[in-house]
Amino acid sequence: MKYLNAIILVLIVEGFLCHAQVNRPKHLFRIYENSKFGFIDSTGTIIIKPVFHSAEEFSEGLAAARINGTYGYIDKDGKFVIQPQFEYATKFKNGYAIVCNERKPFYINRKGERTFDSTYQVIGQFRNGRAKVKTVSHKYGMIDTEGNLCIDTVYSELNDFINGIAVVKGLNRDTVFDTLKTSTILITGTSYMYNTGAIDSHGNMVIPFGKYSYIHDMKDGYFQVTLIPEKNDSSNKKGASNIFIDKMGNLKTSNEYQNIRNEKAKPKRELSEKVKNMKKDNNDNELIYFTVPNPDTIHIMIN
Repeated sequence: MKYLNAIILVLIVEGFLCHAQVNRPKHLFRIYENSKFGFIDSTGTIIIKPVFHSAEEFSEGLAAARINGTYGYIDKDGKFVIQPQFEYATKFKNGYAIVCNERKPFYINRKGERTFDSTYQVIGQFRNGRAKVKTVSHKYGMIDTEGNLCIDTVYSELNDFINGIAVVKGLNRDTVFDTLKTSTILITGTSYMYNTGAIDSHGNMVIPFGKYSYIHDMKDGYFQVTLIPEKNDSSNKKGASNIFIDKMGNLKTSNEYQNIRNEKAKPKRELSEKVKNMKKDNNDNELIYFTVPNPDTIHIMIN
């Protein structure tokens, strides 16, 4: 009876594993043959015949494919689940895809339904429920998945958010704005405003306009900035650039910033050295190797 139960258990486990393998999502690879696109699996077997004039890679189970002049979306059996009807189509990401008709981009869901009306000239993919948009007057802002503005379109440039903060440029870069006396400088006979700042995810100014002539994207919690040169200072027309600030505006020199980075990375380097010298089960042939692609991550691999 004990052996019979063991056999039954083995059969159940094997059946479960076979079922899992059958239902495991298959990864398909795009191919190009006779000027048409199709897809094969990992064994090289053609799963979807090359019949499409254009096709994207699969994303979230669907792939944009073009046939007879318009785009739709196919599943991994090659069947159109969203019928061809778009002039252009992109990959699905986070449940949404960007498509275009009559040169106007808009979002659709996995049912092929337009999510909301859009009048923007350019729209971006959603990340964490928000997407960057650009108006016909070349102003940038951000919207949520219902099309509501969460950051108003009042910027000539809007960089990606890093740690909840994005570098922006205002709309008055070529006009005089002299609220701060040091924010305007005469360059080759024209007035120029240093209209670069930074905002948080709610659109609040973290670094106000007119304080720095240039701000790099945040890295390791700090911005590299270029100071605005003093008026009538011909010796420093470009301003000092080896200056770093945190999101509270505290200034650090290049050496201070590097010391902070070194201190931050020190515990990880010490751990890496320990891992480097470890042996697994006292077997010299089974070492633990590691790589440190950046100071914030450590990847450990055991042979």
